[in-house]
Amino acid sequence: MKSLFRAVVLLSAAWLVSNLQAEGWIAVTDRADNPLLIEYLLSADLAQSLQAVEEIGGRKDPYISDIISALQGGHRQQLLLRSLLRAAFSPESAGEELERRLAANQEGLELLARGLDGFELPLRQESVRVLRATAAEEFDRYILEQAGWCVGLLLEQKGLTDAEQSAFLLEILEYAGSRRSTLFLDPVLRILEATRSRIVAEKALQIARILAAVRTAFRNRGEWSPARN
Repeated sequence: MKSLFRAVVLLSAAWLVSNLQAEGWIAVTDRADNPLLIEYLLSADLAQSLQAVEEIGGRKDPYISDIISALQGGHRQQLLLRSLLRAAFSPESAGEELERRLAANQEGLELLARGLDGFELPLRQESVRVLRATAAEEFDRYILEQAGWCVGLLLEQKGLTDAEQSAFLLEILEYAGSRRSTLFLDPVLRILEATRSRIVAEKALQIARILAAVRTAFRNRGEWSPARN
């Protein structure tokens, strides 16, 4: 039965490509066609699949949670998922449009947060960027775990990081700064202490100052009472 379904899906994809022209054919699809698109992404060559995820990210229907789930696999799938996230939740998107796309994919965002440990660093970095855009507290615990992983990496490598690792560290720090939660102050300080990268250290110091100011302001408010004033 599964093989029959797969054959039908692939034939449907071939029909769409041949009848609607390869360029732009995905624009006419919506979430009901996602199973077909998943099969296409997994069976087409890499160049075609990368073009397809770009178009999926820009189509009118924003729902892609099931596609996010299907692409949590090996290197090829992760490459496609990273491109999909960049296209669907573009940093250049207008605020309202980005919010609309994030709201339509809560299930997919939760999958990203839970799957971080299994991702290669480029996909981890892109996933953290997308999660940061939600400004949602529910993802903090997953990012705190990643911050702890970063500290362990720095200690293991005596503070040295390659370009990919440094980029991920900077994204974690950006998330911490955007959340302004004092829960992140300790891991940020540990990153600052352990890193030997000037760029990472400068960013960690900047974020640590922000979080320390938040903690100080919080304590000051807690110490204030009408009886003392």
